[in-house]
Amino acid sequence: MEREADKIGVELMGRACFDPLSASSVFVRMEEDDKKKGGGGSSSSYLSTHPGHGERVGNLRKWGREVKGKMKGREGECAEINRRWEEMRRGKVRRRLKRSDSNSSYISILLTILPHSPHPSG
Repeated sequence: MEREADKIGVELMGRACFDPLSASSVFVRMEEDDKKKGGGGSSSSYLSTHPGHGERVGNLRKWGREVKGKMKGREGECAEINRRWEEMRRGKVRRRLKRSDSNSSYISILLTILPHSPHPSG
């Protein structure tokens, strides 16, 4: 079930003009964070019912390459979507995330990824 959700997520990223290859970076950073805390890379109870970070990274990279190939020819459309995303990212989205109750390091991971998520326009 989680693998299917990951695959659908990558496909939706591509449709929304986000770089589908960036999906794996979330799990790379989560694994690094878990290791820094002394875990084996999937120490969170949330992840105990999910594929390990390494498997997810591999799957997401594979699916991301497939989706990226399907995005060819949408550069103009994606450029406009990314322009609008950039405006939002600079404003409300980033401020709202910074204000959220963020005991979780995953919010800080998301904040570091936000500037790099949109698919480049050309």
